[in-house]
Amino acid sequence: MKKLKTLLVALSLLPTLLFCQAIGQGNTFSADQTFINPSNGMANIGGTPVSMQRNLYEGVKGSPMFCKDFVKGFIVTKNTFNLVDNYTYNFDIYKQELHIRAPDGTIKIPFNNQIRGFQLIENGFAHNFKKAKIPNDAGDKFYEIIYETPQYSLLKLWMRKLVLANAVDRGPVVSGKQYDEFENAETYFLKVKEDTYQEIKKLTKSNFIELMPNRKTDIETLWKNNKLSKKIGEAEGKMLLDLLEKGAIEVKN
Repeated sequence: MKKLKTLLVALSLLPTLLFCQAIGQGNTFSADQTFINPSNGMANIGGTPVSMQRNLYEGVKGSPMFCKDFVKGFIVTKNTFNLVDNYTYNFDIYKQELHIRAPDGTIKIPFNNQIRGFQLIENGFAHNFKKAKIPNDAGDKFYEIIYETPQYSLLKLWMRKLVLANAVDRGPVVSGKQYDEFENAETYFLKVKEDTYQEIKKLTKSNFIELMPNRKTDIETLWKNNKLSKKIGEAEGKMLLDLLEKGAIEVKN
C-alpha cells in the first residue's frame, strides 16, 4: 500500500517528481506490470523494430536526432517509471519518436501513446521531456521541460525542418540547393498556474510581459536589477520565473 501511495503522489506531481535524478537505476514504482516487467525489461513495450542495417536519412545533411548517439536515461509510461539497466535512448525530433536500444543492439520505436515522458542524459546534463496539451499545436508531441512548478511551466519544442534539394541543371552551371538538409528550429510555451500554454517564441522582456501583464512592473524591475539583455537564454529564463515565484523583487536605487 505504501508503494502504491508513492506512485500516486509521483504521478500527481508529474513531471517534477517523475524526472528526479535521485531515483536509483533498476527501481519501478508500480504494482501493475502492464507495460514494465522488471524480469524482461522492455519486452512489454509495444512498438516498431528498426533495422540496424538501414540509415533512413542517408545523404541528408544534418541530423534529425536529439543526441549524436544513444545515451542513458529512462522513460515514463502510463503508470510507472521504466528504469532498466543497459538500455539506452535517443529521440528523433523530426518524427517526434523515441528510440530505445536494448543491450543486444536491437532498436525499437515505442508507440507514442504508451509514453508520458522520458529523460536523456547527454554530456552529464539531463534533458527531461513530457507530453503537454498545447492549444492549436496538433499531434502527439514531446516538449522539453525548462522550468516546472505549479505556478509556472516553461516548455521548449525542439523542431527539425527537412529542406529538400531544388537543384536546377543549366548545362555546366547548377544553381539551387544541392542536398536535402535538416534545419534546426525551436519555440517555447509558457503556462501560468492553471491557464493554458501560450507560445512565447523568444525569451524577451516584452514577450514575458505580454503573457503576464499583471507582473509587468516586477518583470521590468528584475530585468533591470539583473542587467538582462533584450533576449535572454534558458538559464536566465528559469532564474526570472524562480524570482517571480518567490516574490524576490528588490528595487535598487
